[in-house]
Amino acid sequence: MAHGKSTLAKLIAGIIKPTNGEILIDEKNTKKKENFLPIRKQIGIVFQNPENQIIFNSVEDEIRFPLDNLKIENQDEIIKEVLEKVGLQGKEKQESYTLSLGQKQRLTIATVLAMQTKYIVLDEPTAMLDPKR
Repeated sequence: MAHGKSTLAKLIAGIIKPTNGEILIDEKNTKKKENFLPIRKQIGIVFQNPENQIIFNSVEDEIRFPLDNLKIENQDEIIKEVLEKVGLQGKEKQESYTLSLGQKQRLTIATVLAMQTKYIVLDEPTAMLDPKR
């Protein structure tokens, strides 16, 4: 049954624009084109299905891409730190398509954490995680 949680997450993150009303992120209206980049720099989003979010072949490349775009320094240090936080340490060179669905979800979480955004929007981020054994 759909309740609009994913749509709300995309609206908050500025991925889609509201057709009615307004969404303000730190006083910035998500409908205004000039606010797109500042809002995207403040908000990271983790989609419900990680396979809709991962675009690079290696774990390291997936995390490094937004860091390059945001011109964040100390990338190797950040990548190591966020992979440790999500339990994927040592998998930097692993091909992302070989990860389990739960590991892919943790990779998307690591990527958003690495971006050091002010806000993180989580669209059911634990739905695909492997149970701890």
